[in-house]
This record gives sequence, structure tokens and C-alpha cells, in this order.
Amino acid sequence: MNLPDLPEIPPMLRSGPVVCVAGVALTASGAEELLDPLRAIGEPVLDTWQKCGPEAVPDIHMDPDEPGTFIGDHMLLADPGHEGIAALLRLTGEGSGSPLIAVELRQLGGRMALADPDGGALDHLDAHLAYMGAGVPELRGTRAEITGHCDKVRAALGPWDTGRTAPGFVKGLDRPRAHLSEADIRAVERVRARVDPGGLFRGDAMPETVTAS
Repeated sequence: MNLPDLPEIPPMLRSGPVVCVAGVALTASGAEELLDPLRAIGEPVLDTWQKCGPEAVPDIHMDPDEPGTFIGDHMLLADPGHEGIAALLRLTGEGSGSPLIAVELRQLGGRMALADPDGGALDHLDAHLAYMGAGVPELRGTRAEITGHCDKVRAALGPWDTGRTAPGFVKGLDRPRAHLSEADIRAVERVRARVDPGGLFRGDAMPETVTAS
């Protein structure tokens, strides 16, 4: 995260790029076994890991209470290895000048990679990682600068792009069709055909964009 200098953001999170480790563990003992080695690397600037119910996750994750305007992109990746991670950090890490305020890699695999016959339109995620990057126009960079930087990241991660998409990640990104692959658009249309056969939520008022819920 490379958050802007705003009063509502804790000071330790707006003094420069920080690495955020987020996750969910179903047992307390399992969480400690994973977290203790990370905490041993250095003292966390903020530590909000705690035992709680799912309703507390947005507050712990410090998500904003109100909707915001973001421009971003996502990709489903095969294992990028050291080379892919280095390529990502060159464009988004400290000293890169990136206009993005958040760059995230979500671990996939495990049960999420197993197809479920009762799973609906998207019954599994056949990828190693999900990449997401987002910026806020005028907080850091213009709309064109953020979109352009997203395209640079997409090109750098291209060797590990699975060519598939998780349609839910497209929600709210308001990406012009020109910036979406044909595979992305087909995936969105497949989901729409299953969950909205009458076209009630197609968003035809904005035919130049592709969004999905």
C-alpha cells in the first residue's frame, strides 16, 4: 500500500510504501504458526490480527465506510516466481513513482482450485495468484496516468497471465472494453447469462464499459 497523506488514515500507514499481510485462519493456533515468523522479521507498524467473527473483517481491514472512486485492473496469474515478483516491484514498489495506492497478490489454489459441480457460474479459480492494483484519480495521479500504469503492470506480468478472469473482480472497475481482453468479456457475458437472463442489470446506459457483479 502507498496511501495518500490524509487525516483519516493512521500516520504509520501514510509515511511511504508499506507491506500489508491480510488473511483468515480458521484456528487460532494455525494463525500464530503463520504469523510468528513474519513478526520476527521486524516489528509491525500496525497489528490488527485478532479473533473475531466475519462481521468484523471490514473494520479490521480498515475498509472505508463509504463507496469510493477507484481505477484498477486485475489478472489471474500462474506462479510468477522471483522474476515475476521482481517485475511487479519495479513498477509498483518503493521508488517506482507508481500512482497506484494499493497493489495486492491474493493466494489462490487449494480448495479454490477444485471445480464444484454445484458451484454455479464460477465453480473454481484455476490460478496460483490473483493480482489487483488500484488508484484514486486526483489523490495520486490522473485517470489517464493510473490507467496507463495499470497497462504497464499488465504487460510486465503478461508471461504469467492465465488468460482467464474471475468476473467478480471486474466489478466497479469501469474499464473500457478496449482495455479488456476478449476472454474477460466472454467470462462476464457467461456470468450475466446465468444470473441475469432478462438483462435487468446489463448497464446498457454505459455500453462502452464492461462491469459485472
